[in-house]
Amino acid sequence: MAERNVWRNPRRTLLTESMAITLVGSAIGTALGILITSYFQTQGIAVAGTTNILRQYGIPERVYPRLSLFSASVGPAAVPDVPCPAALNPVPRVRRLRPVEALVQG
Repeated sequence: MAERNVWRNPRRTLLTESMAITLVGSAIGTALGILITSYFQTQGIAVAGTTNILRQYGIPERVYPRLSLFSASVGPAAVPDVPCPAALNPVPRVRRLRPVEALVQG
């Protein structure tokens, strides 16, 4: 029964699959980004070989990135803008295929 519903509305199926993958990847990426930025926020980032250049402009040898709610939320909020339209691309082809043909074609 579930197999039949997939082929009746492929747009919903493809969008659901795409959004699920996008949301999981975005959550994992955001969590890793927050952890890594939090570490460098306390330790700083030293760029080798740039001491003289940085001194000329009054920039310290170590750069300390800042993590804000804005920077941690804008990227993940914008991520679904690409996968949603991209997931709609194969819908016409999926509608023409029968389930057995789709399995054979991979």
